[in-house]
Amino acid sequence: GAVALFPVALEACASAGRPGGVETPSMVSYTGTGGRGAMTLTAEAGVGETTLAESPTAVWAVLPAVFRVLGVEATVTDRASGQMGNPGFRPRRIENRRLSLFLDCGSGLTGDYADVYQVDMMLRVEVVSTSPESTTVRTTVDAYAQDRNTSGNPIHCRSRGSLERRVGELVAARLAA
Repeated sequence: GAVALFPVALEACASAGRPGGVETPSMVSYTGTGGRGAMTLTAEAGVGETTLAESPTAVWAVLPAVFRVLGVEATVTDRASGQMGNPGFRPRRIENRRLSLFLDCGSGLTGDYADVYQVDMMLRVEVVSTSPESTTVRTTVDAYAQDRNTSGNPIHCRSRGSLERRVGELVAARLAA
């Protein structure tokens, strides 16, 4: 069936920009036609923030190494907007760890869907200057899982918050090194 993703307004005051200049809200609607009718699901992306007593330039400089440690290719790098990420990739593991440590996609007889289904994921890290001596690292994670053997609708995965925390830890560790 036909599948389309439609952004839905979310934050009243601030919009979350997706790498590459395309807006990615922290709330996403999935509309699919499967079986007898159309279905719309709305789900929120996971957003985590870590504030560090460092300049945005110093934080930006360590982000490529953070992505390498995670094992995620940063396909979009936009220094002007302070965003680095990958808007659509299919990980099997992150930092050589099972996806179910980072995502809750539900589970069934075969185990955690994050570990056994195909997962399509978006990871964006935004460097935000909060004062002359402080920078916030805002990490947004969104993912969908789909059984590789069926043509059903994808399942929205909830972030467990651990990937957002891990990005902050890795940035802090790289800055301290």
